[in-house]
Amino acid sequence: MPTVDKSLYEAFAPRQLSANILAPGNNETLADGNRTVIGSLASIRNEALVHIARRNLEDSSNQPPSKDLNQTIAIVKTVDAIPPTRAVFVNEAYGVFAALQAAVHAAMDSRTGGFGRAGGTSGHRRHMLGFDNSRGMDMSSGSGGRTQIKRAVLRASQEYRERIVAQFQQVESPNTPETFHENEVLRTAHSALQLLDLVHLKSDLPNEDDALPWDHVQPDYSAWLSAHYMEPRDEEFIPFKNSANQREHPLYWRFVYQTLLRGHLLTVVSILKIHPDYRAYCLEQLSRRSNTDTLVVRIIELVETMPIPSRFASQLQFEEQWALWKEDVERTKATASRHAATSRDSDEFDRMLSVLNGDERAIKQVANDWREAVSGLIIYVHPALKRHEVAELLSRVNVEVDPDSVKELVELSIIEGNFQRAIRYCSKQDWWLVSHLADLLHHIGALDSDNLIGSLSGMTGKRRSQPSQHAPQQQQQREWYLLGYAQDLVSDPAHWRIGLEYIAACCYSTTSATSASASCREVLDATVTRIPFDDSERKFKKLVAFARRHNLDSARKELHRTYARRKLAAGRIGEALEHYAEARDAPQVARIVDSLLDARAATMPVVDVEAGATEESFTASPSLSTAAWRDIAARVSPAAAEWHPRLALLVRYEQFYALYADPSPPSPAAAAAQLVRIINASFGTAAASGTDDITHRLLPKRLIITLLFDALPLLLRQSSGKDDTCLFGVAATNDLMRCLEDVTASHRSREYVGAWAASKTSNDGVGGGGGGGSGGRGSGGSEAVTDTAIEGVLAQLAVVRAALTKNLARAYILRIP
Repeated sequence: MPTVDKSLYEAFAPRQLSANILAPGNNETLADGNRTVIGSLASIRNEALVHIARRNLEDSSNQPPSKDLNQTIAIVKTVDAIPPTRAVFVNEAYGVFAALQAAVHAAMDSRTGGFGRAGGTSGHRRHMLGFDNSRGMDMSSGSGGRTQIKRAVLRASQEYRERIVAQFQQVESPNTPETFHENEVLRTAHSALQLLDLVHLKSDLPNEDDALPWDHVQPDYSAWLSAHYMEPRDEEFIPFKNSANQREHPLYWRFVYQTLLRGHLLTVVSILKIHPDYRAYCLEQLSRRSNTDTLVVRIIELVETMPIPSRFASQLQFEEQWALWKEDVERTKATASRHAATSRDSDEFDRMLSVLNGDERAIKQVANDWREAVSGLIIYVHPALKRHEVAELLSRVNVEVDPDSVKELVELSIIEGNFQRAIRYCSKQDWWLVSHLADLLHHIGALDSDNLIGSLSGMTGKRRSQPSQHAPQQQQQREWYLLGYAQDLVSDPAHWRIGLEYIAACCYSTTSATSASASCREVLDATVTRIPFDDSERKFKKLVAFARRHNLDSARKELHRTYARRKLAAGRIGEALEHYAEARDAPQVARIVDSLLDARAATMPVVDVEAGATEESFTASPSLSTAAWRDIAARVSPAAAEWHPRLALLVRYEQFYALYADPSPPSPAAAAAQLVRIINASFGTAAASGTDDITHRLLPKRLIITLLFDALPLLLRQSSGKDDTCLFGVAATNDLMRCLEDVTASHRSREYVGAWAASKTSNDGVGGGGGGGSGGRGSGGSEAVTDTAIEGVLAQLAVVRAALTKNLARAYILRIP
């Protein structure tokens, strides 16, 4: 039995990852052990971090196994969809793409007739290459907008090829599989776009005067053939050129026919002039021994005088000269038999004359492949061939293609006009070419209008079984291919912004606001919120600016909400409150404001009930000027305060303390007035009317207690005789007393007071703040507070009641309403 040599495989095959848990070949014991493998997949980055984990087999709980960070297997990452060497190319190509979309939209705005799949066309003629122009552009209608679009597409295709050439020069020599693949991708893209230009984009394209020029494909096809399939190659031609006897070189006639079929006439003449027959003729001319032309001389003269289409202004002039030249070729071929005995290469010369005379059989015999055969047919059989007629020549030559050659398969598909097949082959190499080729074809109306069911992020949850009013979102092919390329860009940390721009380009359809555009907006909305910004404020601002520019309100709010959570976890409460307000997250804003006011309550001085309360015991509190909540309240914007009543309360509360801390005489009266405004704006009106309005329930009872204790220093200021005037009138005092009764006379009074006492004793900042309900349970509730603390707060509220009673009597005496 023969043995298998695995040395080659072991040398090049990738090594298997080993966790070093068990000895090789002992894997069956892994099931009995307490080790396992766990991993986490990073969102949108194609990364997976795998760890060895330890699990207690006796533990039946659902707790995850503990990771052993010292035994990390590997960070597994898929192959980069966008090679690092292509960074500049991706950015420059997007610039061309964006300019094309702008040009198309400008042309669509200025056009006068219908276009594309949205407006349709009046004609229903079918292009001979197979795609239906009724869904695209009918250039016979002469619409200026359609002509502008086709020119813009042609200009974009040419600029793409310029960027590809520049990128090709930047890529290193293909000495590694990565660079070799990159070169193949660039060659395929350049060839496909150049063929698209010469066969389709330049076809029937009016000039600047809106006149159709003479449309011939010969020079552009020869340029494409020379750019991508140069023959003869330097490694073969240079040794031939430097050989002592070039005619005896085995590749002499192969070079003659290659250059002849490709239209390199000067090279053909130079090769023929080194033929021994021509050298003998030149010697005879020098010695003046004979004036008879040899066959090689006649062929050289015919090649030098052959008419070239690009040298003539009109097709009629060219055809007249071509007919005269063909007559000379036929006369030379008729007399070629007389020179058979004078040259040993008479058969080759006769074959050259057959090629010049347009003999298709001779052209096919000397052609190395179908490309040279097509070139020979264009130059010597149909020199005035139209661009869209190139596909007909493929049926007249023997097309042999390597099934593994994606480049050749794409080229044939584009020439034949089978763009669906071309895109399918392009997808085997690179998604950049697929998406941009589909974009170009879409704009000229050459891409089928069949829609595709979306299968990208943001498109889940849609099924065909849904009712018609909830039909699955469908996408045009252009959008689907662009979204696929954009997903690769978004997953790359260096190109995520360009990826978002590509998705945004799909949202603004060049035809109409169809369901495809709506589905693209869903994808864009979902993608923006999933891009990790890793606490980078700069990246966060870019994402928010992008969402605002494209009117992605839900995505912008979600970004602010995510950023606010991170700031809140880091203890930056002010910034978190700002971003929650931008996200219009009312419950979180209320929770933070309540927690800030709870933190304020924790710094309030305790009223000594037995010794009596004085104004100095309150003014000595350093919290009036140094509390952090005042800095946070000062950062609240007017728009945010107008949006959320709790933010407005926080702003008014900060203004109240600013007035109270001011030692100038008007400040106490102004502070009292501000406190009254807070009461009236928050719950005074509802309390006065006896209704259970939502505005009345918006403020937790523990915050009402805080406001009552804030009013106490102003009440004590009046009773101490410092002010002759009454700071609180009858109406304001009644409102304060009604608020006090809401707390103390309720059957849940101990619960309310316990919530306030808990917020005062815990002082845990925002983390200890509750949800902001009317019951005040968010700060831990009365269960965490002793009865002694509750009784102490009730006793302090009794002091407030006594001060209010005195103030009410004083207000009646002074007749202050």
